[in-house]
Amino acid sequence: MFFDVWKKLTSAFNRVPANWEFRDGDDTDGPYVHGTSILTLSFAPDDSLLAIAGGGCLPYADSTIRLIDPVTKKNVRTLAGHVCGIHDLSFDIETGVLASASFDYSVFLWNLNKEDVIYLIGDDYKTKGYSRFTRTRSLLTIGEYD
Repeated sequence: MFFDVWKKLTSAFNRVPANWEFRDGDDTDGPYVHGTSILTLSFAPDDSLLAIAGGGCLPYADSTIRLIDPVTKKNVRTLAGHVCGIHDLSFDIETGVLASASFDYSVFLWNLNKEDVIYLIGDDYKTKGYSRFTRTRSLLTIGEYD
């Protein structure tokens, strides 16, 4: 059922710019640094992954998301696509989709199972600083950062 929903979402919303990718992690066990600092983290619904991200407001800051195995503390996967640093991460409890809100005015929805992405951007050029899924029904709220 979830994949039917994902198919509908990807046909309705813009795809991300061409420069996004899912990469294998570098298998390091830290320390994890994102430009200026790590600004956000979020555990997957089943606690199997810890997503961390950060960076800064300037383009070309480290704008990756590192997925860490909390048991081994190894970087197992890296997500790239944002142009500026990432201010917020949140997982959907029902689907496991990861939302990332960035200083580049966008929110990405990362489908970790399908290695696919949806790109959301507002018309107002305000930083998308917050992203939170509801505890039920997979509703997403996107807030602005001042």
